[in-house]
Amino acid sequence: MKTMASKIRDQIDKVPAGTILRQKDLDIPTGKELAAAQSLSRLVKEGNLARIQRGLYYKPEITKYGTLLPRNNLVLNSILNDSQGYVTGTSAFNKFGITTQIPATIIVAGNGYRPARKIGGITVKYRRAKLNANKYSTEVLQILDALRALKKISDTTPDEALSKIIDIITDFPYDEKLKLLKGAERYNPSVRALVCAIFDLKFSDIDIQSLSDSLNPFSSYKLGISDNSLPNKKRWKIR
Repeated sequence: MKTMASKIRDQIDKVPAGTILRQKDLDIPTGKELAAAQSLSRLVKEGNLARIQRGLYYKPEITKYGTLLPRNNLVLNSILNDSQGYVTGTSAFNKFGITTQIPATIIVAGNGYRPARKIGGITVKYRRAKLNANKYSTEVLQILDALRALKKISDTTPDEALSKIIDIITDFPYDEKLKLLKGAERYNPSVRALVCAIFDLKFSDIDIQSLSDSLNPFSSYKLGISDNSLPNKKRWKIR
């Protein structure tokens, strides 16, 4: 009968070099998790595996020029799968064309907090997401985050960023617009006011009463947005 170490080694041998794999993807009998973890640790010490983070490994691809690092997109996809999260911050805003800045750090929003770390060639920081990433599209979550960060987005102005965000929301299918409206309920008042103003201005056929009722009628929001960008901003106490 094969030992747990032999079974793990056999599974790793069948995986192509350059593959990123998770411990939970391996065939490990119930009750043998500790023995499997010890076997994986031995493979790491031997150089047959590289440990990216707890439970996440990379089978090194060795060339005549040396050992290749895992491709960044593969590492990031594995991180997102493990954290059940999504990329936010400057990386996401750059993807939408809201900013031209190329970030040195990738921000991942997920269901839990983890300390910052360098994984592969990527520096990753984590923060807790406002919403469950499984219930909303990544695009809706990223746009809500962009509205929250409107004054702080680099290489743009609040007016320019808002104009781009409105264009993006306009291209959303009707159901996604409703999701964004619903998701805004969990965000801070300035985001709620912005969403109300955008929908009031551009999508007046959609009922925003519930979100509107959540706003304090005596509060105002200093966001640096001009009348040209948001002609109805005074109605929503946006400055």
